Amino acid sequence: MSAAAAPINQQMRRIAAKWPGDPFRPNIQLKTLFESLAEHPNLTPTAVRAARALKNDEFIKKVRTTFSLSHHFGGGSWADTRLATT
Repeated sequence: MSAAAAPINQQMRRIAAKWPGDPFRPNIQLKTLFESLAEHPNLTPTAVRAARALKNDEFIKKVRTTFSLSHHFGGGSWADTRLATT
């Protein structure tokens, strides 16, 4: 492992360590996936950023903002647009 890769691996290990376990599906865990990725020789900063974004719920925030802006400017809710297109 190169010296440049060590911080990326450590970042992914920290994300994995903080990831909550799913008591209903103990055999399917993102935590385990992230731990495995931390050991992967081709781990990239992009993968670490994606894992961090999942941990911080950045995608949910983005979707909520998009839907709230759409509704505010007369776009209606997702259900309204879904009904209109079917």
